[in-house]
Amino acid sequence: MDKVILIVEDDTGLWSMYRHVLRDCTYPLLFARSGDEALTALETKQPVLIFLDIRLPIVSGEDILEKIHQEPRLISTPVVVTTSMREDDIHIPGSYYLRKPIRPETIRDYAERLLHINA
Repeated sequence: MDKVILIVEDDTGLWSMYRHVLRDCTYPLLFARSGDEALTALETKQPVLIFLDIRLPIVSGEDILEKIHQEPRLISTPVVVTTSMREDDIHIPGSYYLRKPIRPETIRDYAERLLHINA
């Protein structure tokens, strides 16, 4: 299975920011615009890190997190939830949270820390 950094974000305008900020990462970036695209990617890829928007079309970020937490090969994959919602409005254990708007250096810092942890 291919190892990737999975970025699940329906705002494709943010994709260039992710590409720029994570350009030096060892792993290729894989983008999904919707929850169903993310679920399809999870069937064939092995993410080493996931940036996950909670509010997604078709399948919600919460549903994707539930899938990740149920799949033994994905359970140790770090997930960074990105959302405009307040953290206390989300009750999902085992994830990191970034509140939108996100500063590019914050994404880079999380990636560096979590990829080192996951190595």
